[in-house]
Amino acid sequence: MEKIDIHNTEKSYKEAINNFLADEKVSLSNRKLIISFLEDAAIGKTARLHASVKSLSMRARSKYMYNLKPLARFFPKKSLKALTKKDIESFVRALEENKIKTINRNTNYSTKTKSDIKKTMIILLRWLFGEGNKYHEMTYWIDTRWVQKDVPSLEEHQIKKILDNCTTMQQKVLLTCLFDGGFRIEEFLNVRNSDVRLVESEVPYYKIMLRGQFSKTKGRDVSMFWSESYDVIKSWIATKGANQNPDEAFFDIGYKRCQEILKELGKKINVRLHAHLLRHCSATHYANKGINEFQLNKRYGWSSGSDMGRKYVDSSKIDEKQQVKEYEDTKLTELRNSLRKQEEESRIRRDEIEILKNDNMKFEKMFEELKKFRESLPERSKSKLTQ
Repeated sequence: MEKIDIHNTEKSYKEAINNFLADEKVSLSNRKLIISFLEDAAIGKTARLHASVKSLSMRARSKYMYNLKPLARFFPKKSLKALTKKDIESFVRALEENKIKTINRNTNYSTKTKSDIKKTMIILLRWLFGEGNKYHEMTYWIDTRWVQKDVPSLEEHQIKKILDNCTTMQQKVLLTCLFDGGFRIEEFLNVRNSDVRLVESEVPYYKIMLRGQFSKTKGRDVSMFWSESYDVIKSWIATKGANQNPDEAFFDIGYKRCQEILKELGKKINVRLHAHLLRHCSATHYANKGINEFQLNKRYGWSSGSDMGRKYVDSSKIDEKQQVKEYEDTKLTELRNSLRKQEEESRIRRDEIEILKNDNMKFEKMFEELKKFRESLPERSKSKLTQ
């Protein structure tokens, strides 16, 4: 089973390479040098000796190329092989002082992008000079830290408001699954029909399996505990029909269309809605329910050493059994309310039937009295009454 490439990576990478080779603001020798660096990165020759992952994907190499363009343009006539410590100091200073602008928009780079540019430059210098004294003198002092901005998270009631504004099942299932599961968009669009299974319990719910070969990090099972998820997923499966191919995509909608759907839904509450924001909202939602750092890392596919779970976790902690119980309690409450409503409607109908029954008995009694009255009359009077 092949991965669904939602970004058309191979075509995009070839276009990026061709555009870079045509960039006259970078010397031809440095263009060739960087292309050679990317080719080595593809087979793991730019990684550290004990790196767990050595070879780089096309998307990662595209990012490397983007990050190295500012460096190559900063030295239009000097070979990157001839760079000195002073050259690197000069480049880093210009980058930090925002004298180097983004290539397409001519705006300041974000602190995150500045960090990525410096990290990629360090990898290039290690590839060029090895891990000897020259490399260490040129790089040991470079600060690659960056301050992550706090991104506002949408509250659950806001997500429900967006859900209420959905007009199609496509919109509902995309919003619900991305919020509840917190999936990366590429992971979700690679979920197959057979990866979605119903968990039979007193209050049933769905689990969605993310396959390791389709994930940025690692595969995992994600329990869909949000109160809205069961009904939405069940309805979506029903619309797909009983004879669905188990190997086909569960949500067979293209990446660009998904972006359009989320953008349309976000406009309704004046929010720039996108898949990564929903992943952030999901992690915030479950952290506020008390999931601990380990459970968050597991649910969202972060490595055990990642600080992402720590970022979201709050002081209280509960295990998945408590989540299941909370989910079941919510659904049972909804079920009890529904039954209470049905009982009320049944009581009203019984009252109406009883009234009709009493009215019918009164009518029958009146009919019998009229019949007796008629029989008590003389034959001649009966004849006139009949006429």
